[in-house]
Amino acid sequence: MSGSQYDIDEIDSELLVMNFWNIGCRGCVQEMPFLNKIHTEMKDDPITFWSITLNHESNLTEYLAKHPIKWEIKGNVDFTGNFSKSQFDIKCMPTTIVINKEKEILYAKCGPILDDENGQRFVKLLRTGQPWE
Repeated sequence: MSGSQYDIDEIDSELLVMNFWNIGCRGCVQEMPFLNKIHTEMKDDPITFWSITLNHESNLTEYLAKHPIKWEIKGNVDFTGNFSKSQFDIKCMPTTIVINKEKEILYAKCGPILDDENGQRFVKLLRTGQPWE
């Protein structure tokens, strides 16, 4: 989490799920159980999950003890050469973005993903790789 660069081209998965969050975000806390469940159910699928926060690592230990995240946590992500910040258009937390191997954004939404109708549509997107309708 020390400001490393991550190369999306090195990901071997069909899809990359990036979940942007921060400490103090209620929606982030609300969606974590469902996202953990999705990750567990799809752990053998060709999907990479990244949890992305700009919170300092020293502040995360206590937070993650209360609100565990079951997939890889990235900090200070640099998407140099892959996307511009405006492409992601992150206006609130949490924001979740799904891209495919061709670097097409299939899903980019602000707000928590919950175990409701929209959550089930999100799961369908991950299972089929088809853009959000």
